[in-house]
Amino acid sequence: NIMANICLTTWKVLGNKSQLDQLNTSIENAMIEEGSFLDVVTNLGGTEEDISDCRYGYISENSFDESGQILTVSLESDWIEPAQFRQFILRQFNDITILYSSEEPECEYFETNDKDSKFFLHFKCFDGEDMEFRTLEEACEYYAGTTGEEVHTIEEINELLDDSGEWRPFMEAAVVED
Repeated sequence: NIMANICLTTWKVLGNKSQLDQLNTSIENAMIEEGSFLDVVTNLGGTEEDISDCRYGYISENSFDESGQILTVSLESDWIEPAQFRQFILRQFNDITILYSSEEPECEYFETNDKDSKFFLHFKCFDGEDMEFRTLEEACEYYAGTTGEEVHTIEEINELLDDSGEWRPFMEAAVVED
């Protein structure tokens, strides 16, 4: 299954440790196969509708932080954040929370549900280094300091980057409610 434009999504999963361990085990079991969303949904006893809704996409990586309390999951899907897969997981494990950041820079898609920037900052330059900033002001100060040009808006930052001869979009994440 070849995906059109690949959307990269990172989850930070928090909550009940037993449910985090169960989810991680389901992901680990799916990774033995292809690591597809379909493998995870099937392993968790999803319905035909769940299987149909969640068949496109893959998990590329999963790991716990040092405390064992936060599970990070990296996903690849078509175009946008795999909301149906995330909602399926949340239905299976009702005592966890999933905060995510999702991006497809070529389609100028960048969103998060992490409204407080606990894990994911809201401003990012997709330049290979993927520099992230908490606020637009912080980004403007950085670019003014590195280029000597004063900037105040996302558009001005993008003009500055465009003038450098490389297209490296600077974007603000759409902050979405679940």
